[in-house]
Amino acid sequence: KMNCSNCGKSIPAERAEIFSTCVKCTKQTRKIGFMEYSHKTAPALIMIDGDDKQSLELARRAFNRER
Repeated sequence: KMNCSNCGKSIPAERAEIFSTCVKCTKQTRKIGFMEYSHKTAPALIMIDGDDKQSLELARRAFNRER
């Protein structure tokens, strides 16, 4: 196990392989994924920044097929 570089708390080994900070100290924003069905059998995964409210609303409406 490794410790967070900011607060010193223990980080799980899986997270420590990629990040040097704990979840509470991270500066990265979360991503949200939506499936876009532009074709009947071939959906595409669309990743959106969790802080972008306008894109999230558009993606949610497209996912729910709202007009």
